[in-house]
Amino acid sequence: MSPPIAPQPADPAPFTAAERSLIRSEFRAHGGQTYPLDDGIWLHRWAGGPHKGQPKLNRTAIRTLLERGLVEIVDLPNRLPFARFTDAGLLALRHMARDRRSLPPDQYAHLLAELDAKLGPE
Repeated sequence: MSPPIAPQPADPAPFTAAERSLIRSEFRAHGGQTYPLDDGIWLHRWAGGPHKGQPKLNRTAIRTLLERGLVEIVDLPNRLPFARFTDAGLLALRHMARDRRSLPPDQYAHLLAELDAKLGPE
């Protein structure tokens, strides 16, 4: 007789609490201005030391998103680097958007509409 298999959660959360907080903070409207997904999450550069000029990944949430392949770092000349969501990251955002408490539609309507435009309505 084989041992019983523990039930797996049907729909695990794609983001940690810190990652959800970062996403809400970065993509909420600031002073009435909204920011598109394509602008990503802006990063700073190292000003000195051995990493001078490289993108600074000083937030744990950015590092964990990057390690799991949910974002990629884009570092274009003459511009600040940013973390852009990969296809897997966009799907994880879609998953997060299903919970109205995670991304309330009244505050994140612009983000939800952009997700629908990129991935199509659910």
